[in-house]
Amino acid sequence: MVNLDNYFSSFDVAQRKGILKTMNHIPVAKEYSGTYFVTLNDESYFIKVASEKNIFYKMYAELVAERLAPLVNLDSIKSDIALINYGTDKIKDYRYALISKDYRKDGYDVYSNQEMNIYYMDELEKKGLYDKYYGDNSINQDSLDVIWDSYYYHYKDFKNRDAIVENKVKEQVRRFIFRFYIMDRDFHLGNGETLDCENLSLTEDSPMFDMDQAFNPLYYYRNNSMRGAGLDDPYDDFDSFLDISDDSVYSYASSMHNILTPEVLENTIKSMEHSDNIKVPNEYKNEMVSLYSKHYDKIDDILKKRIKVK
Repeated sequence: MVNLDNYFSSFDVAQRKGILKTMNHIPVAKEYSGTYFVTLNDESYFIKVASEKNIFYKMYAELVAERLAPLVNLDSIKSDIALINYGTDKIKDYRYALISKDYRKDGYDVYSNQEMNIYYMDELEKKGLYDKYYGDNSINQDSLDVIWDSYYYHYKDFKNRDAIVENKVKEQVRRFIFRFYIMDRDFHLGNGETLDCENLSLTEDSPMFDMDQAFNPLYYYRNNSMRGAGLDDPYDDFDSFLDISDDSVYSYASSMHNILTPEVLENTIKSMEHSDNIKVPNEYKNEMVSLYSKHYDKIDDILKKRIKVK
């Protein structure tokens, strides 16, 4: 745990000194008071401060999800728990927060996938081409078709555009499958960024972030889809997504299934408690594992059915 008292005495002091700056453009769930940049020993960090006085389920869910991602070769931020004084020097009022290193790079511009999508759609509107390509208002803005098109437009001036777009779309598919596995109820284009250096035609994806809606008990009632028009049931939708994808997507989903077992989830929580000294309350731990075990079995049925079909 990072005690921010070692760097500044209170939240207000940090803001006055410019150590902590509000990220007004990033919306946060009601459980958080806000998201901020904070500079500690000349290093930049992101910090998401809880509005409550305890570490709640979503915070633990995000920490666990971040530690599962590298097991399937996906890049993710790695957050720690921080303690910040919302009171004064004399009357302390501590809040918990999630803190992670700033992944931005000098000389690189940062764009969210959503920003690229909106800019592309706006350009189509200006040229009177939107209805020609996306006249159906039911189109899913997170679908692969839209993502592909917006990437293709965004990287139009990059020398190696075709290779960049293909690699980025493949990465979005991998991330979608992972976030489906972890029951992330908040997978959308805004939760992913790209770092571009246009002069050198270089680009890279940001690490995954904002996964605090993983292992969500309401996952079954909200569907995050990469199909043109998502189905209400997330399992039907995922099954359909595999149907319209090539064999490499099925192989990746199957490989992830072999790695991200319920036992691995339990071991990851134990490892986090031991190595990072973050104790997860038993009630939260049990809820995560129970939800995931049922979810894992449903995915197992989908994958086994496809084996029979093949």
